[in-house]
Amino acid sequence: MPEQKPNAFATLVTNDGYVEPAIVLASTLRRLHHSGTAELVVFVAQGALSASSLATLGGFFDQVIPVLPIRTGPRDRYTLDEVLGRSDLHSALTKIRLFDPAVTGRWKTIVYLDADTVPLQPIAELFGALGQPSDPHRVHLAAAPDAGWPDAFNSGVLVLRADADVYNGLVERLERDGSFDGADQGLLNTYFSSFSASGTALPLTPPASTSTPGLSPLATPTSEADHLGSQTQSEPKAVRLPFAYNVTASASYTYAPAFG
Repeated sequence: MPEQKPNAFATLVTNDGYVEPAIVLASTLRRLHHSGTAELVVFVAQGALSASSLATLGGFFDQVIPVLPIRTGPRDRYTLDEVLGRSDLHSALTKIRLFDPAVTGRWKTIVYLDADTVPLQPIAELFGALGQPSDPHRVHLAAAPDAGWPDAFNSGVLVLRADADVYNGLVERLERDGSFDGADQGLLNTYFSSFSASGTALPLTPPASTSTPGLSPLATPTSEADHLGSQTQSEPKAVRLPFAYNVTASASYTYAPAFG
């Protein structure tokens, strides 16, 4: 019998400013979950963090893994800086490396959370959101709708698996078309365009609170065949997580790049 791959909770730190939020995230995940639920992994942009930051992260995460950064290109820099107003995200595209089997192939399923998210309740049920890898209706990504533009998903909370075809497809799309918001969320939404017509991977249980993300204990995922609808076998498949899995305080639609 082949050795069972572990699951992983993962985050990405691209500069020293995200070290403290990542520590809060790691501490929260450990408090909410039993030991052995999943490995706690932080990916860091190679060459972007100080030695002291790397040492600090090593005290809170099971593994600290450097990856080559992917930076926003000149043609998308204006959108990121001026339209989205997030000049801190110049290396956010590094997130697509999580689909690279050379980087994350050692884990069965990854629940990715941005370093500045805060889980409120245990979220281990997310490891079942994609179904089994052998499923003929295999799903590549699960994410929650964005508060600023619900037809798109927010890339701050993702469930994913390493997949060479998906990773290569993302790299090719980035090189050809760039990203409509200059960062990872625009690229991922363009590539996983099936999200807007997808069903929901997990049934909703009201969250205990609306925070970022507001996370609630949910039931077993529904059959993949029930929520894939019109998605074809050849296109990358994405399904919805309930909105409660990634809640951001917002009184209006604020995802400016989507308006274009």
